[in-house]
Amino acid sequence: MNISFRNHKLNLFLGLFVLAGLMGVLIASVAYIPRDAEQQGLLAGHTRAVIGNLSALMGHVTDAETGQRGYLFTVQESYLEPYNNSLLQIKQDEVQIEQLLAGDADQLDQLKQLEKAIDNKLAELKETVDAEKGGDTAKAREIVLSGRGKIYMDAIRDKIDRLQKAQRSVLQIQFQSWHEKAQEAGTTIFIGGFILCALIMAVWILLYREVQRREGTEQAQGAELRRLDRIINLQGEIAGHHYDLPTTMHLVASRTQDFTRAHGAAVEMLEGDEMVYAAATGTAEKFVGLRLKASGSLSGQSVSENKILKCDDAENDFRVDRAACRSIRVRSMVVVPLRHNGKSVGVLKVMSSEKNAFNKSDVTSLTLMAGVLSSAISDAQEGLISPSKDADGETKAPVKSAKNPFTQASVKQ
Repeated sequence: MNISFRNHKLNLFLGLFVLAGLMGVLIASVAYIPRDAEQQGLLAGHTRAVIGNLSALMGHVTDAETGQRGYLFTVQESYLEPYNNSLLQIKQDEVQIEQLLAGDADQLDQLKQLEKAIDNKLAELKETVDAEKGGDTAKAREIVLSGRGKIYMDAIRDKIDRLQKAQRSVLQIQFQSWHEKAQEAGTTIFIGGFILCALIMAVWILLYREVQRREGTEQAQGAELRRLDRIINLQGEIAGHHYDLPTTMHLVASRTQDFTRAHGAAVEMLEGDEMVYAAATGTAEKFVGLRLKASGSLSGQSVSENKILKCDDAENDFRVDRAACRSIRVRSMVVVPLRHNGKSVGVLKVMSSEKNAFNKSDVTSLTLMAGVLSSAISDAQEGLISPSKDADGETKAPVKSAKNPFTQASVKQ
């Protein structure tokens, strides 16, 4: 009991001691704020004065050049007034900047380089003005066209810019230092502890979300790679076994339904003004042989416009027949054109009884599968699939149709 009490008392004493020490630091920091703010204000004013004088110096050099150019162009003495005034202002600016930078050896060295560049520029200006005054316009023009003046001005701008950037950096450091001290002085122990806990929690949440995001991305990428691998394998299977076109259509529809988690998939081929279900799987399998008018259907629109179309909700999509979709319990679908010789000859379609069932990855898979089937269609049209085999390996005669070589053997009339 006594030991426990002494321990509690010691802990209380240590806690109060730490609290008193922290409160003393806080009070001292708060008392220091006005003095520190005044000092920082003086330093900031000094730095801004350097920046302002450098800007004024650049302006006066520019004014001198403007007056020189005006005099050379008009040969009127009045244009030399800003030139002459600027020469006096430039010297005053240089003296003031040198006084402000006293004690900073690096900045003073840069200032001397700047003054040398300005002297070169002023000498070039004087040379042209003297030449024009002496009636040697050709010489003045030659000096101007030599490009020396531009080189000197570029050097001046560069050196002034460097000096100002250095001063702005100093100003930023000064402000940041004062701001940090003010924050430290104004922060209590309890607020600091709360902020620390909040920061730890925030970092943990951010790290957790980042890990979840990365895992999700890796899983999505892995799934995409596996899906792509299966599509490539399917393409190799079709090429290696020489399946006939109807078998290929059914195989592609079946795998597409699997890849996209659709409730049904179909291959619709254009025949005249109708879309014919040449192959289908899942909920669409019972519609093989069905003929629908191309106009007014999403498949027909996809063929006519030769582009991918996606319906996320048949209840709110004017492009589809709402009543027909309800009758076959289709809520969302994607159709991708099947192309031959640059023209759409049909579509590969997936459908679902749920809205928003298909994402960008599904559309990508559907597009790749449509490419596989389009290649098979082109091969069939060009007589490259002959003799052919069905999925059971039985050799079959080449399939042709007087009406449409793509649908005749696939559609049950």
